[in-house]
Order: sequence, then structure tokens, then C-alpha cells
Amino acid sequence: MALPTPILLALQFTCSIATESASAVIGMPQAANPNKLEPHAGNIDRCSTHRVLYISGFRDIKRGSWKVRPRSVVPYVQSFRLWVTSLSAPRYRPNSQAAPIVVYTDEHLGDLPSAVTVIPLSHVNDSIYDRFLAAERDLINSAKFRSRIPHGLQNKIEYTRAEYNMATHEKQSWIRDAARRFPSYTHYAWVDFAAIRKSIPEYAPDSINPCRLPGDRILASAADTWYNPWRPVFEYESEGVFWNNSHWSSLTDSYAGSFPKDAICGTVVFYPRALVPSFQNQYEQALSTWHKLGWAGHDQAMLMMLFKKGLPFSLWTPPTSEKGGLLRCRAIFRHYLNIW
Repeated sequence: MALPTPILLALQFTCSIATESASAVIGMPQAANPNKLEPHAGNIDRCSTHRVLYISGFRDIKRGSWKVRPRSVVPYVQSFRLWVTSLSAPRYRPNSQAAPIVVYTDEHLGDLPSAVTVIPLSHVNDSIYDRFLAAERDLINSAKFRSRIPHGLQNKIEYTRAEYNMATHEKQSWIRDAARRFPSYTHYAWVDFAAIRKSIPEYAPDSINPCRLPGDRILASAADTWYNPWRPVFEYESEGVFWNNSHWSSLTDSYAGSFPKDAICGTVVFYPRALVPSFQNQYEQALSTWHKLGWAGHDQAMLMMLFKKGLPFSLWTPPTSEKGGLLRCRAIFRHYLNIW
């Protein structure tokens, strides 16, 4: 029996990391593949050609002065130094070479390991933040957009702060810039500047198993401990379809009248080199479409929308032991990629 189109997102479940729930990777090819994901570290020599460049960045959007979810620059920098130190001095494979890291920022970061390269924001010529911020701000402040947001969500920062949304989308500019500057790597790994907090050091990246990096798909985490690929997908074509409550919209990830809530974690994402240029182009095209249809949001909703539209993702699903989105979006190193 032929499967409906959405189900053709091939499913492959890995061995359970946690005893109470198997972790899943969605979207991996079923056929034998040298990049297939393994349940254990295995023979990593065969994946030794995989070279990963870690990328991060920070733009000060004056969040320390916000009334809703304020955060100063200091804890951001502290978090960044925490995971950079972990990558530079692996705990579980102390003889490993320090991982190369590129960070885009204008902040003073203090003394950093020699493997870290700092690039000022002004050195990025095609910044998404600079090109899209004005349109995002006009849209978010418009009465039409405000009327579309449910009352209980009116104050969420993704619906009130254009600079926050564009700071999350700007990750794509930095990934593209890094791939151009340093083209010899097979994978480009985005890690949020403040991904690892002092309270959760066990979630920091360490020496990773390169055999778990797919060569032809983008590896990311689902924001929930499960994901249902059988939900119907409908293309967005007009504002009428965009806000049709009887269908699920791939633009807003809303279904049966519910407001967008599902997302792909933008905290840690691995991009194979060959996919970087085309993915960046489609990402920006989708962002332009959002603005034309009167929509705004952060990068996690955008990643989910692009996945629903069929772009090549492998979604790792956290075990049910990880409670809350904060930990689930940071669990991929702890439960899946790190070699213990």
C-alpha cells in the first residue's frame, strides 16, 4: 500500500539512550549508508574524515533593559566560555585535539583558547539582521499583526521584539559566512552563545562521535519528546489559506485552530557543507514570504516550517527523562553525540 506523501519522511529509530523511552531520529534514509547513525561509539576511524567547525555568535540587543525576560550580557558571556572550555579541553578524551570554534560578536570575551576565532559583526556583509529588521519591526508593531496574536501570548518576546527574532535568524548569516571563510570542513555546527548554563555542565559538548553526523541531512533536535510526521501538510499560498483554521499551515505550524507551538530546537544544529548554500537561500526566501503574508517569529518556528516543507532534516528526539524545553533543546550532546 502506498504511503501518503508526509509519511515518506523516512523514520529510523536508534537504540534507546534512556531506559524509559527510545530516542528517535526522524528523516534518516532507510538504506545502508556510511553515515547511518549508530547506537554506540563503534569504530569512529571510518568517520575520521568528518571535520566539524563550531559556530556561535552574539549581538547585544539591549535585553538587559527589557521588562519581560531581561538578561544582561554578563551571563551570556559566562555561558559561552563554559561550553568553549569544554570543547577545548575534552573531559572524556583528554588527548583529543581542541575543536575549532568561530564566534561572531563585538563583545570583549576575555582570554579564549587558541582554537577560537573571533569575527566582528561588521565583517559580515550580508547580515539577515541588518536587511530584515526594519520590515520585522514594522510588521510586529502593526495593528493587523497584533490582532492575530491570542490574548495570553501578546507579551511573548517573539511577538513583541523584532530585534530578538532577527538575532535568532542571523545565525544563518554567520553559518554561511563561516562556510565561505573556512571551506575545508565537512560539517558546520551551530551552538547558541548561551547554550550551556553553569547549572547544567553535563549538557556541554565534549568529544563527539563523528559517525552520528549524517552527511546528507541537517541534524537537529525536536523541541518535544515526540514528533508526529503523519500530520497533514498543506502549502501556504495566500492569506486565506494562511489563517484557515480547518487545515494545518506549514507556515505557522498551526493545526485545527491552535496557535503555533511545535518547533525544532535552534540551540544546536549540524549542517553538512554541501547543504549550507541552498538551505540559506531557502531560509531567506521563507523569511521574505513570512513578511509578505504578515507573519513574524523566531528561528525555531522557521526551522520547523522548512522541515515540514520537505527540506532534508534528521530530527533527534530527546528521551522522556528530559523535562522542559530548556533541557530538551540542550540534550543532544549529553545523550547522543558525546563519546563517554
